[in-house]
Amino acid sequence: MEPMRAVLAAKFWNQEVESTNSLQAVVHSVPCEPPPLGLVRGSKLSRSQQLLLIQRVFGAPFVPSIEPPNAWNKKCGGVVLDRVIASAGGPNWWATVTGRARAQRFWWLEKQLGENINQTPEPLSPQEEERWWHRGKRLLDASLYALSTRSRFRMSPRTTLSMSSELDSLAGLFGDSEQPGPNQGPRQNPWRGRAGLRHKREGHDIILESAWHEHFVDREARYWEVPQVTTLDVASVGTTSGLRYRLGLHHSAGTPVECPKMDGSVLGGVPAGATPGLRAQAAMSVEREMHVWKPKQAACRRRQNKRPYNLLAARPHVTVSGLAGGLLCANLKKHVDDISSEPSTPPSTGAAALSLGPNGGPLTADMFVSLGVSAQYGLFQRPFLDHTKLSARLDIGAASSLLAATRHQENTPPARDTINGHVDKGLPTVSLSLQQQLIGPIRARVDSRFSLDPYELANSERPHLQEVTYGIDCALESLGAAKLVVWYSPSRREGMAELRILER
Repeated sequence: MEPMRAVLAAKFWNQEVESTNSLQAVVHSVPCEPPPLGLVRGSKLSRSQQLLLIQRVFGAPFVPSIEPPNAWNKKCGGVVLDRVIASAGGPNWWATVTGRARAQRFWWLEKQLGENINQTPEPLSPQEEERWWHRGKRLLDASLYALSTRSRFRMSPRTTLSMSSELDSLAGLFGDSEQPGPNQGPRQNPWRGRAGLRHKREGHDIILESAWHEHFVDREARYWEVPQVTTLDVASVGTTSGLRYRLGLHHSAGTPVECPKMDGSVLGGVPAGATPGLRAQAAMSVEREMHVWKPKQAACRRRQNKRPYNLLAARPHVTVSGLAGGLLCANLKKHVDDISSEPSTPPSTGAAALSLGPNGGPLTADMFVSLGVSAQYGLFQRPFLDHTKLSARLDIGAASSLLAATRHQENTPPARDTINGHVDKGLPTVSLSLQQQLIGPIRARVDSRFSLDPYELANSERPHLQEVTYGIDCALESLGAAKLVVWYSPSRREGMAELRILER
């Protein structure tokens, strides 16, 4: 389970979530949503840095991933191959160009035409030569490829400037992209960009970021394209007392659009944090951690002659942690008219203490609470079953939402008019994580998150599963505290292989 500090960061726009929906392998969560699951939380390395390390250390020509399909671009989805195709750098800067080839999409094209790509006829007849010529032409289909650039400049010892740009499909360069169907909604923009300026002060980080046509993900694993977002945040860092605070000014322009599924269906209900407008936020939290059990030093000393597969993972414990905080939000400017929602799918008002809509006030306040427990057994030294870890965390994102949902459910059952039969109104969530050593440095892991509906619990119904992710990691002793991770999310229908450092 990720640290408790991720709970406070999830109240703002800058929380990173890993996703193959972008060549940068990162999207951002909608504000005031639960923290991302541990397997998909932001990495300490950018995607281009990961690819370069894998290419140079392991000699891999490319890194495979599974891209989620959608109704906007049916030429994407399935297995894709990512590779850094160019890189340059100096003492105070670096830049990369990363490419993506949609290998499974090319195979689908071959299958639709009834051709067998596993057999090469010999000798080739004139008809067969024409087939291979057309096959080569299909390799030049611009929609099978994506391109991104990323750069970072150190302007001073405390100030860095980072920029990224991405073309989801090269077909947009030539104007031959498909037109959206009748049930696919507005067309997504094939270009996405982000620029960020970070300045480090004594005990604080000042972050100014702006993004265009970026995808944001909510608690139901739904993607939203937001035309333009600008944020300015001041966050405390490096505190040892457990007190954290963060101030932010956020501006969102344009109508957020839900990325439809392959069948064109959408769930509806724009999350409160994704609605357009200008608002200021201030949040403060206090967290505490208590170790219930630790192994005796004598027991650990007897096994010190053997090095663990991962030094950071060789820490058996039983730990209880908690966090309580408050969020103050001021709506400075609203753009409610920009939201085009059907009457049956109003904007959701749950997880945030954001007062949006014509009936919302200009200033609101709320509380959030998180309670967690983590237990680990084993020093991760022996070849079998020497590492077992179980974590659980309860997140109450907004106390007022829980109280309102409890009162509402006493009189009216929950609405069930969406495509998955569930409407999430900012209810509390429970995140569970189980990790087990399989053999040697290889471990398996499952992360999941459930929402707790008072009405469903009162009627002995099962909690609603919001997201689940499966993963396998292999500790790399040659690189120190590094591991190779492969994860797949059936909720989002995507997966990725990546390199992580300084993680348990």
